[in-house]
Amino acid sequence: MFNDISKCKTCKSKLVAGPDVGRTATSKEFTCEISGIPTRICPSGCSGYYWADLDFGVFILDLLGPESEHIAKRRMSFFKTRHLCKRCNTELVNNNQSATFTFDNQPFGATTFLMKITAPALSCPNCHSNYMPAQESSADPYYVDLANVISQTITQNLIYD
Repeated sequence: MFNDISKCKTCKSKLVAGPDVGRTATSKEFTCEISGIPTRICPSGCSGYYWADLDFGVFILDLLGPESEHIAKRRMSFFKTRHLCKRCNTELVNNNQSATFTFDNQPFGATTFLMKITAPALSCPNCHSNYMPAQESSADPYYVDLANVISQTITQNLIYD
């Protein structure tokens, strides 16, 4: 059945644009802070904030695609995956440090959307840029854990189904 988030679950009134909200979630290795999440609310005053669009979660995860400026380039060799700097093409090193990455794309009419992810990072020894590693598979543990933290952030006290 098709999920509909255009009407209030309680009184069935058509939802209207609500305030942008912010949420934060953390795990052992990751922190995800999102501000400016666009919402919808019930005009009759029923409680709850709804996602502005069913594709909001997909939009968030798409920000972590290989075309992102924060994701390292990946080069496969026979025995090893190499992560490369997008600025100078140098092989990245793991210094066991974290970095904060900022994503500011504007989804679904939001005007203040900002996502900050603090995560283990790879560093470029040449230009000192930091990157999140390129995803190696759909079951890559780094991205599974990151997706769980993002999911906690965008579903916390928000109605999405």
